[in-house]
Amino acid sequence: MRELSPRKTEAAIPRSVEIMVHFASKVVNRAYHRLFRKETWTFCTKLFFLPFICIVIAGCATARFYLQAVAGQMELLAKRQGIEEILLDTATTQHVRRQLESVQRILDFAQYDLFLPVDGQYREYVDLDREYLVWNVVAAEEFSVEAVMRCYPVAGCAPYRGYFNEDMALQEARRLQRKGYDVYVSGVPAYSTIGWFDDPIVSTFSHWDEPDLAQLLFHELAHSVLFVPGDSAFNEAFATFVGRKGGALYIQSRNLLGDFRLIDEEQELLFEWLLSWREELGQLYASEKPVSVLGELKMASFKNMQSCYQANKQVLGHGRFDAFMKRPFDNARMATIGTYYLWVPAFQRLFVENNEDWRSFFEGVETLAKLSFDERLQRLMELREEEVAQRGYNQSPDDIQCETFSNHPLDTKLSG
Repeated sequence: MRELSPRKTEAAIPRSVEIMVHFASKVVNRAYHRLFRKETWTFCTKLFFLPFICIVIAGCATARFYLQAVAGQMELLAKRQGIEEILLDTATTQHVRRQLESVQRILDFAQYDLFLPVDGQYREYVDLDREYLVWNVVAAEEFSVEAVMRCYPVAGCAPYRGYFNEDMALQEARRLQRKGYDVYVSGVPAYSTIGWFDDPIVSTFSHWDEPDLAQLLFHELAHSVLFVPGDSAFNEAFATFVGRKGGALYIQSRNLLGDFRLIDEEQELLFEWLLSWREELGQLYASEKPVSVLGELKMASFKNMQSCYQANKQVLGHGRFDAFMKRPFDNARMATIGTYYLWVPAFQRLFVENNEDWRSFFEGVETLAKLSFDERLQRLMELREEEVAQRGYNQSPDDIQCETFSNHPLDTKLSG
């Protein structure tokens, strides 16, 4: 049975398109084409001026954040190596060679079977001396399961802020915690610049096994299909669905199925269970209970959630997700789960309604994207409800018996 490593299981949530990188990429791209057209300017000279352009656009208050975003993107540009060049190099190890050949197979499948816009994507390699490419910082109010939105010029708002430097991410997390927010920091192995650059294969994920690598690349390529500024839950759930469904089809085509189907079903059930817990927390926070009582019920709820997981491991992955569940849960982490997984069933239903034809499905998604936010939300809710109602779980999240905050002595006393 193929085990998901703790890092890869955790990475299933934060494989994000970085809004801050989207903005930084626009700055770099526009600066490059509008200000540096003279061929006599060297590449290094062009890169030198980019942070100053960023400061002018961002202003002093947020200049440090945007500077690190541009610097991180510049590092990726400067360290790129052509994959063909690496494959021709006799010093390239067999392991690296096999991994890069796997990437080519995955990209061919993405282009010809999933009709994803591959173009020049993932034709270069970047070796970084760190575990993650960026670190996302998510914040939520003390009594809310919705992430605090962070807004950016041009690109709109997103429920996270991303840093290429882990120390800077942790500094931001501590700042937010001092303000009373719940904060979740997660390492991200990859992101998409949504077509502004040809994204490279990066050492932070190049060593993954083929099934996980396929899901990741399909997820990131999906961001180039469409991107709705300010609606991260829509963008990320769409990419998550494409990554998972496309990954399943790729694995089947390569006869790598093994226990993948079981693992995928168990992961799906786990996140539906976590989403149901998130919904109950949201209902708790919307109640008119005193703040002091809410605080105790909140703590009790997260404690009971962990106890529930331990008591239902035979349903929730047989211990496969222990490392994922071991990390502390708070409102910010629950908000992240909502961002990436709440609308996945809606996209599954839309895929079925389009006869599981990828091009028709993408057209359907584009139609959704053109709706107003409220209209799109309503349609996603309808699609999700249809899919959940028709889904053939062997065990529904509602069938998992757990003690929630409603059984807490404080709540019982207040209700009585």
